[in-house]
Amino acid sequence: MIRAGRQHLVRTIADLAAQQGIQVQSYHNAKPHLVPGFPAPVSSPGSRTRLYDGEQVDAYLTGKPVPPLPT
Repeated sequence: MIRAGRQHLVRTIADLAAQQGIQVQSYHNAKPHLVPGFPAPVSSPGSRTRLYDGEQVDAYLTGKPVPPLPT
């Protein structure tokens, strides 16, 4: 679920691929978003499009602790 006031931080798989300089299809094939420790999607379970919190993803990719989502 996307928290109020955080919609500007939402990222799709295409956004994650672009951020890491990888083609979308290569990103889908490599599945780096499924490795242990990668932030969980904020989209509803079973939703067609996986959405991720940009603040959490940025922290993970820079090796910093992943912050919890606000309640």
